[in-house]
Amino acid sequence: MRHYIFGYGSLVNQEALYHYLGRECSPHAITLCQLKGYRRCWNIAMDNRVDLSSYKYYLDAATGERPEVFVTFLNIRPARKSTLTGALFEVNAEELSWIDQRERNYRRVAVTHQIDCQVPGNVWVYIGTPEAEKRYQQGLASHAACISEEYYLFVQECFYCHGEAIGQAYLEATDPPEVPLRKLIRIDL
Repeated sequence: MRHYIFGYGSLVNQEALYHYLGRECSPHAITLCQLKGYRRCWNIAMDNRVDLSSYKYYLDAATGERPEVFVTFLNIRPARKSTLTGALFEVNAEELSWIDQRERNYRRVAVTHQIDCQVPGNVWVYIGTPEAEKRYQQGLASHAACISEEYYLFVQECFYCHGEAIGQAYLEATDPPEVPLRKLIRIDL
């Protein structure tokens, strides 16, 4: 069985995708397409106070200290009349398993019949887990949720690198964040 991932954030950038997968870049690896029935939103988070094996944490860029914040990430939510532009790319079974483990704030959901192109296999998208949404709500309620400014700008850049129209489509199908941007430095464990 062949597997495809629909990327709707940073994985729209082919270079980032291949770095993420640990592969050589291929000029025909990504196909831009549409996913029907969803909108992007900023509503899942990690608790920056907690160390998780093989994950990450953030430091404040100004102080170098580890802030007690809930770092917020991009997600998608059902929206019947909405459509998202994103990147479709093929992964093998080993990569799919690896992505499942790495995307610990998300769960994999089948969307094969919701994309506007045909592929010979299953299409998956990663949607935030209820636990990750709960962490976001906790951070929002305590005014401790924020978005890494670097991540926020990088996601926008990923779409604009495909042209002005794709960049504008990203903005139109993305809810504005409810939390501030913050200059953070990502530390991978």
